[in-house]
Amino acid sequence: MPDQGEELFIAASDGDAARVSELLKSGADVNWKHPSGGYTALMHAAWNGHEAVVPLLLKANADVNAKSNGGYTALMMAAYTGHEAIVTLLLEGGADREAKNNDGETALDKARSEGDDGIVRLLEGAPAAADHKRKRDEGTSSSAPFPNAVNLEWFLENFKKGTLQEMCKDLKTPVSGNKADLMVRIVNKALGK
Repeated sequence: MPDQGEELFIAASDGDAARVSELLKSGADVNWKHPSGGYTALMHAAWNGHEAVVPLLLKANADVNAKSNGGYTALMMAAYTGHEAIVTLLLEGGADREAKNNDGETALDKARSEGDDGIVRLLEGAPAAADHKRKRDEGTSSSAPFPNAVNLEWFLENFKKGTLQEMCKDLKTPVSGNKADLMVRIVNKALGK
């Protein structure tokens, strides 16, 4: 019979959020690595796009930057398999977008190799909420007035390239009247319009 770490790995791979939650509560090792390949439960949940499982593992302090024997991280695996929502969750959880596998590839390289423009924009674009959180925790940043902790510099640079609606779509932020109007006024003022 497998130990709880292995059971957690299997449940996460299968997307069984209820079982994952149960195993985490009973003390399963969230960072258990499979003997063949060194993959973790978080890596397999990311690979398979299990959006209900990834937050459970992150909340249980899964090592978001753990590497497999080949140097792959959960972020690289989510980027390679095209799971944009998982990429976002991992970035918000502190994933290192600059980490490299044993072949010298980053998550961005994996997304580009698959032609996933949405993930490429996400990894190239706005600083991750994790970057903002780290700066806030270090006392070097205040809360950003924009959704998803987007910083003003990025917002201004990218606003020049497209419409507010496209940016909000890229950021997965609904365009609501008041918030959108406020952002437009702030940006237009900053751009001298």
